[in-house]
Amino acid sequence: MTTGITKWMVRGLLALGVGVALAACSPPPAAVVFLVDTIADTVDVAPGDGVCADANGDCSLRAAVMEANTDPAVTEIRLTGGTTYPLTIAGRGEDAAATGDLDLSQPVYVRANAPGGSGMATIDAGGLDRVFETHGGPYHYFEGLLLTGGDPGLASGGAMAVHAGFVGVEDTRITGNTAGVDGGGIAVEGGSLWIEDSTIDDNSAVGYGGAVHSSRYTLLYQTTVADNQAFNSQVASLGNGDFRLVSSTFAGDDAAVGAVGSRVVFTNSVLETTGSDCQIIASVVESEGNNVVSDSSCGLAGPGDQVDDALLKPLTDNGG
Repeated sequence: MTTGITKWMVRGLLALGVGVALAACSPPPAAVVFLVDTIADTVDVAPGDGVCADANGDCSLRAAVMEANTDPAVTEIRLTGGTTYPLTIAGRGEDAAATGDLDLSQPVYVRANAPGGSGMATIDAGGLDRVFETHGGPYHYFEGLLLTGGDPGLASGGAMAVHAGFVGVEDTRITGNTAGVDGGGIAVEGGSLWIEDSTIDDNSAVGYGGAVHSSRYTLLYQTTVADNQAFNSQVASLGNGDFRLVSSTFAGDDAAVGAVGSRVVFTNSVLETTGSDCQIIASVVESEGNNVVSDSSCGLAGPGDQVDDALLKPLTDNGG
């Protein structure tokens, strides 16, 4: 059984279309592990020296990211569950993680697994910018986090913008973010995205995809998407997008799924919105079966598909 980075690398290769048996492959372990020991938002004093340290000698989240960006090997950044890490250094549009969001240019694994913690680690962007933005590196992983307060202004990706690499998100909640363009939660404009056992709720975008906007490969597995708002839908697949929804649940006032000139595959998922479940334009829609939708707007006709009331109770945060 694969775990941690191994599991996500296997899924990343599968997402990129590598049709070989990969479960036995073991990627290199993290070359460096940084234990974040302060909630202060401070810069690294000497990026590239291999030491995560701000001017006080503490290892902040931002300092760890800045140091990781100088190392092409995998860096693991450990946060403490139950702790909030605010981003307080303003400055959108900077791409070295010194101000604004946390820019990633090398492979990084951010987890809430530091000793003594429990529950999710919260990263709050405080409306200064989004939380994360990927610019390079073959893969990035996020586990056990709550990402909130993201606002990149007139840009896409409220909590996260994916421009490069495979991004894996697990056991994470993305909530309370906004984007002035597309993707209130996450915008995928390059690379690919896999989200598992997570919740994306109460995000908003002016354009497409209140939760997720993607023009690349994106898979939601065992994930809840609820009460996100946008011009089009909660998740939106456009252009070259290949969006796969597996064992996931959608609820809220806005349409669950929007697609324009792309491909969407539904498997064992539940869609129950107060409006139309889908807004599909010039796209390929496929069903692998056993979906429950509240209306016929998705056009699903796979084995076991039903148009019915799923009788969803109000959705709450149950840690998924």
